[in-house]
Amino acid sequence: MRPALLPIEGFPGRTLLLPGSDLPQSVPYNDLRYFGQHPIGAIVTTEYAQGNGIRFTFGQGLIPSPAGIGHILLGGQILYLTNPSQVERFQFTNYFLKNNSNVTVTLLYEFEVIV
Repeated sequence: MRPALLPIEGFPGRTLLLPGSDLPQSVPYNDLRYFGQHPIGAIVTTEYAQGNGIRFTFGQGLIPSPAGIGHILLGGQILYLTNPSQVERFQFTNYFLKNNSNVTVTLLYEFEVIV
């Protein structure tokens, strides 16, 4: 199967490496804003070499858990969040207990910032 190419909308801002945990994690609120902008989307991946993955939810009372709650994103797969609400509510935990998988998140913004 050939990998799919995603039509990414938005300009990349921050790229964050978030450590996995058995407790729910999310993008730190202070990292969401970038030169006064809130993200309009995000690209999320997990590290393939670790052979692990994450479980994720979007809040609303559901907290991801290695015990079985949440969608699964395995190493090497890509999750593309397409609106601000998804980015702000995104929560994740380890897929397997005590097998941390780092998560890389690139936040996307409406306007390009040239620094």
